[in-house]
Amino acid sequence: MSRAKRVQFDDIRFFVSPIELQIPYKLNLGSDKDIEDAVYLWMLFREMLDGDLLRMFMERLQVGGEPYGIEV
Repeated sequence: MSRAKRVQFDDIRFFVSPIELQIPYKLNLGSDKDIEDAVYLWMLFREMLDGDLLRMFMERLQVGGEPYGIEV
C-alpha cells in the first residue's frame, strides 16, 4: 500500500497499484491474456515508468519481460 496511487473522480477516491507492479504481476499470472495485458501496459506507459521500481517488482515476482519486448 505504500506505493499505491490515489485516483480521484469528483468525490470518489480510491487507490490502485502502480503500473510498475501491474506489469510483473500480469507476467506472473502467465495466461496469454495476462501477458498481452502486460505488454499493452508496457507499450502505453513505458516512457513514464520508474525503471528501478519495475525491475524491483520483476525480481521479487521472479519474472522476465524480455521474451515479450519488455525491457528494464
